[in-house]
Amino acid sequence: MLLLVDVGNSSIKWRLTTADDYKPIGGGILTFDRLEELKKFADIPHKAVASVKPSVNPALERILKNPRFVLVEDCKPLIGVDYKTPSTLGIDRLLNAIGGLEYGNTFAVVSFGTATVIDIILEKTFKGGVIFLGVEKHLECLAKKGEKLPEVEPKNNPPLLGQSTAECLQSGVFYSQIFTAKGLLENFKTLYGVGKVILTGGYADFFHPQIGGIIDKELLFRGLFKVYKTAIG
Repeated sequence: MLLLVDVGNSSIKWRLTTADDYKPIGGGILTFDRLEELKKFADIPHKAVASVKPSVNPALERILKNPRFVLVEDCKPLIGVDYKTPSTLGIDRLLNAIGGLEYGNTFAVVSFGTATVIDIILEKTFKGGVIFLGVEKHLECLAKKGEKLPEVEPKNNPPLLGQSTAECLQSGVFYSQIFTAKGLLENFKTLYGVGKVILTGGYADFFHPQIGGIIDKELLFRGLFKVYKTAIG
């Protein structure tokens, strides 16, 4: 058995899979105040963690009894990295790219999470991308900074022309994600010939009808599995 853990900015996701192939037999999502629930996996011999939240790592190391934290260097046997500051590259972005290699050697990954991230992979080489505020944090930030702006939930396909403040916020956040992502993807296609698009992250289904492409919410875990089996395990 192999435990895979994805420590994101807003939550922790985990998968338990067979060791030979990526075939999840269990999984879940935890808030950071429920971290101790991972103790039930402490005695599993094979554990790989991808973390973009270093403050959580010491607790995870204690709870899981010294799991293997995957680093950028561990990924390089599987993918080229053409990035000016690899030491600051989020491991989640690289693992999404490795997971996407089963769809081809050249593609874009759009990850809709705390941030919306679009990354470009050309001929099995991670080239970089763009990062902007994700849908929930966008709404949260507006409500926090604007005294008269209400807290609202994201709405799928709201009216383009909002006729209440809540509708205006929902429309602005929803369509700014779509128009930004589609505009960037069109430019990346023109500049680099990237036609294939893979969507992942919690809001992938939310935006798929407008953006298109392949949805794969297991992308990071597929990449983490490949790195552990190929470079570490």
